[in-house]
Amino acid sequence: MKKIELIQDNARVECTLATGYSDLPYQVTMEVLRLAYCQPRTPETELRIWSLVFVAPEAIKKMLLLSLHRDELLRLLEQIDWAWKSGVEKRPVDSFSVKGTKYCLPDEDLRLVSTGEFITAVTYLLAFSSLQGGNAEKSDFLDQFLGTICRPKLGLGKRLQRDKTRWNGDNREGFNSFLIEGRAERFRSVNLSVKVAIMQWFLAAVGRAERLYGMPAPEKSDTPMALGSFVQDWEKTIHGLAREGNFGNYDAVMERPIHDVLAYLELRKLENDEHNHE
Repeated sequence: MKKIELIQDNARVECTLATGYSDLPYQVTMEVLRLAYCQPRTPETELRIWSLVFVAPEAIKKMLLLSLHRDELLRLLEQIDWAWKSGVEKRPVDSFSVKGTKYCLPDEDLRLVSTGEFITAVTYLLAFSSLQGGNAEKSDFLDQFLGTICRPKLGLGKRLQRDKTRWNGDNREGFNSFLIEGRAERFRSVNLSVKVAIMQWFLAAVGRAERLYGMPAPEKSDTPMALGSFVQDWEKTIHGLAREGNFGNYDAVMERPIHDVLAYLELRKLENDEHNHE
């Protein structure tokens, strides 16, 4: 939060202005996301967001809306551009409920996310971000993304039956691509701001994982990543790892945590680079 001192009736009043989504409590985050990502960016929308992220006595807010203080207000409005240009960096919720069923999100840094789950989730997000397709189709891709990573907690019976020596700590049901479509239909009723928050957090977590394993960030371009190329590249990678046999067969590689696979790919690249420089 940024501290700001204003003068009212010859007295100093200390106010605060959020500098990002991390400064906001959950409910305010959801409302700001709804306004920033689900409403046109108009002066009215900007004022509504400013009112939510600017913590000050109501008398101060009313004072700033007077034409006499227009310049001060404009300077404050310039400092809330982050609402449109940044995203949610931390997991916004642990879970959410739809029609009586609780759906759990993955862990904060995706360390319990399997390679197959990761590839499927990113594929849906690439389809969502594609310039093709209407809003209804894009909404379907977003719901399918949620259907991939948001899954119910294992029932008590299955929790008692699982092999504790092989359990990785993930309380969600195992990833099953055949269940995505049915769950995606249920997620149509989920508040859009919640969907956007989960998507932004997931993308931020993916970015952190890529940087952790030395994967360079893609160059900024007006052309989105080709969906077909992404799927084909990963398909070749998984088949290659399966042939090597270090992680087992194709299915075993897909079930392996994505962090394990990324770490191995980084190590192999470093070894190849060292060999080429000898």
